[in-house]
Amino acid sequence: MSRPHSPVFSLLVLLASSALLLAASGCGGDSQEQKLEEATAAVVAKREALQEARQAVEARERAADEARKELEAAKGEQRAREQALREAESRISGKATDAALFRSVQRRLLDDRELEDQAVAVQVAQGVVTLQGTVPDQKDRARAEEVARATPGVMTIDNRIEVRPPSAKE
Repeated sequence: MSRPHSPVFSLLVLLASSALLLAASGCGGDSQEQKLEEATAAVVAKREALQEARQAVEARERAADEARKELEAAKGEQRAREQALREAESRISGKATDAALFRSVQRRLLDDRELEDQAVAVQVAQGVVTLQGTVPDQKDRARAEEVARATPGVMTIDNRIEVRPPSAKE
């Protein structure tokens, strides 16, 4: 009959077997130890690299959070200024007469360097500005509308400007 072995006895047998195997492999044990040391060094290096990467990500997340806060503050400022502009424009709209709008739009068109050689006629009725005339290209047509639209008090634009490129005779 065999007696049951204690866990300590089993552990001692396992250790002795391992020692015999290492001794039997001869100088190969040094090679295994060297490989283990190299692998351990590689693991340590990878852990350090991972830690550096985590720190870089955390720094970028903090910077992104700060940038989001600054963006939200800038958006709030923009909304406040847009509201102030709408309020100012509505005050002008209530006070702008058609005659005053005509003079203002006409003056802006005449003063615009891009349109100085163009003949654009202006009519105003109940805050609606009608632009008429002929220009050589679509760019000038769009610019005339942009200048008129930027005039405070203008409600809408009816752009009837025709685009006619200059003929070869001119």
